Amino acid sequence: MLLAGQSLSLGLVATPPISTTPLADAWMFAQGVDAYTVGGALKAISTLVEDGAGGAGETPASGIADNLLQPSLLSSHGLSAAQYDLIKKGAAPYAAGLAQVDAGLALVPAIGTYAFGGVVLIHGETDNQIRWNDDTYQADLIQFQADYEADIQAKVGAVPVPLMISQLSSWTAAACGGVAQSRIPICQYKASKANPTGLPMLGPKYFLAHVGADGVHMTSASSRRLGAYAAKAIRAGSAWRPLWPTLVQRAGAVITATFNVPVAPLVLDTVLVTDPGSYGFEFTDDSGSPPAISSVALQGTTQVVITLASTPTGANKLLRYAYTGTAGNNGGPTTGPRGCLRDSDPDTDRDGSHLYNWCVHFEEACP
Repeated sequence: MLLAGQSLSLGLVATPPISTTPLADAWMFAQGVDAYTVGGALKAISTLVEDGAGGAGETPASGIADNLLQPSLLSSHGLSAAQYDLIKKGAAPYAAGLAQVDAGLALVPAIGTYAFGGVVLIHGETDNQIRWNDDTYQADLIQFQADYEADIQAKVGAVPVPLMISQLSSWTAAACGGVAQSRIPICQYKASKANPTGLPMLGPKYFLAHVGADGVHMTSASSRRLGAYAAKAIRAGSAWRPLWPTLVQRAGAVITATFNVPVAPLVLDTVLVTDPGSYGFEFTDDSGSPPAISSVALQGTTQVVITLASTPTGANKLLRYAYTGTAGNNGGPTTGPRGCLRDSDPDTDRDGSHLYNWCVHFEEACP
């Protein structure tokens, strides 16, 4: 299993590491999880432990391994503060990821059977600083997955090579661009919607505690918990779909959104995530003065009904969720761009924390 992306994939700032006891049936290269930054030949593996190698703290790797419930080898080839152009095919981190696959093929037979699991991508912060207001990142994600699939299948055979997306949720933080709205998470959503098996969406990060110093990075516990969410999606395999809308309909001033709900019923939770207004739902159109939302209510176990103050008349009618935040605010469950919609999944991680599935950031037409 590979981890790719930026500093969040490396556990930077998630200090001190908390998974300091080696995990049974979990492995890393001898340099540590962050084998790329540490450098050196990949000639040996050892039991997985968060040892701060490469200056990192708690990476998501231990959360993945401890909740995957099967033997695993994890390694990262992320690069801190790197936009897509610096990690894509042809760049050094990408080559390092392929080298880690080669090393796994050579070393794993000594302890078991090698079967490639996929790539967890935790990325988008630097691209948000560069192109927060356009949709070009979507095509990059599609190309990224296609490149990984072609190059890894050439080494291990015709196996699935999912690029699992952890959705950006901290674009309002100054260190991430400091903007109220961003197209990066919408690009991630649209790419996954178009190819949910090749680019599965793990979910958003707005419900996780962020480090107060910059509002972008995860705390140690949140970084480990992020790994547990990845493990849950990996266990589900190609059937995995996050909490996201499957149908948005409008009749006059009433919008009805139907969701894929991993474990029904839906819940509007204002305890774990504070209400930013209308539980995170927004309506907009091209009129210049779109009607406000007057109420948001659950209907049945899989639907949300959003009632507007009047019937909209503008073109390009859109329902959005967790789309707008306050520029300059840290990411997280009380300050960042967020919403209160989750499912009722009873699953917990190995630390006893709930693994509710929170609704992804999205934008959908409602003509």
